[in-house]
Amino acid sequence: MFSRRQALKFFGFGSIASAGLFSYGLTSSVLQSRNEALQEALLQSLMDRHHAAEIGKAWAQQYRLGFVPAKLVADRLSQRLRAYGWHENGDMRGLRQSLAAAVRQDFLEGSIVDVRGWQIARTQAELCVLAHLNSKRV
Repeated sequence: MFSRRQALKFFGFGSIASAGLFSYGLTSSVLQSRNEALQEALLQSLMDRHHAAEIGKAWAQQYRLGFVPAKLVADRLSQRLRAYGWHENGDMRGLRQSLAAAVRQDFLEGSIVDVRGWQIARTQAELCVLAHLNSKRV
């Protein structure tokens, strides 16, 4: 039989532990849905997701990128675009302007990749990889 003191300790600890697990699960799901919204915003900037996904697949195969989580690609792109004034709550016009600035800077710095003989900016290639990774989820 439990004493009152033991029961309070047990249930008190249990409620703290379950609150911690709940808040971790809630935080994790909020971050996941936020990243999914980020990915969708980035992908909406593409004129043709299907062809972008094909380019992304070709680049990933050509350079043997292996498994790369879409979340990581989206976070990296988001960080780069923030350097050019974009923020996640911004509009499509601002996103496209930041993408254009990042692409210009890639070419100025020589940060270009070869995809089947085409030279494209690394930012464009990463956006295409994001499209490829998202096309695999569908």
